[in-house]
Amino acid sequence: MASEDLEYQESFKDDLERFFTSPSKDTLPAILSADKEYDYLDFKSEWHERSQLARHILAFSNSGGGAIIIGVEEVGDESLESSGVNDPLDESDFGNKVEKYLPDSAHDVYSLETFTYGEVYDDGISGRTFQALFIDGAGERAPLVATNAGENIDEGDIYVRRNTKSSVANYEEVQSLLRRRRERGVEKETAELHEELRQLKTLYNEVDKKKTISSLAALAGALNRFPHEETKPNPHYPNQGYEEYISHLIKKKKARIEKRLGVENITL
Repeated sequence: MASEDLEYQESFKDDLERFFTSPSKDTLPAILSADKEYDYLDFKSEWHERSQLARHILAFSNSGGGAIIIGVEEVGDESLESSGVNDPLDESDFGNKVEKYLPDSAHDVYSLETFTYGEVYDDGISGRTFQALFIDGAGERAPLVATNAGENIDEGDIYVRRNTKSSVANYEEVQSLLRRRRERGVEKETAELHEELRQLKTLYNEVDKKKTISSLAALAGALNRFPHEETKPNPHYPNQGYEEYISHLIKKKKARIEKRLGVENITL
């Protein structure tokens, strides 16, 4: 690959990161200048049929996420041209179109943004509207499975992005999704265990390991010889002392950790 191609790829990566981090009318034009589609970035001239959209959402999410830009068409030499979308959708209408094909766990993986440009912008985009469908990676929820059949989707199928297309996952791809799911599960469990232990350590720090004991009888007797305010028990003060309650929490937290590790029934 020529050095200028590498420089373009690196520059476009930066543009993508800015767009995904802060999608706006200012960051979109750099994406519209893309010279091709990617597994994580697709372009459409208009909105597709609803089952096809659901297929794309499942494929992108199972493959780590990405975006579909609506309002860009492919011209004769396979280059991309910004044309704008003629019939933009609102997000609620979009959800009504696709959610029957998606599992409940996929209803929050996508979001829709609309960008309308006035006449002050470059000729390529001035007066035009574009929409961006952002899809988050499924993470530990993968693989997401189609829940209904339609014109471009089959119930029970798993879709992934392959060669810039949303395709039915093959055996190796399904196994890879399941393996990553297990790995993410282990990582999550490890992180949660570390947090439980951190909380336990915090609780231990709230209790003094040793108590300082001194004779206060003489001092108490001396104080009783002087006038002092009368005190009464506060009925709202808890019966259980602070350290006693912390000790109770420590026992509960230790039991929770032992259950997480599967050692709650082991006696030493």
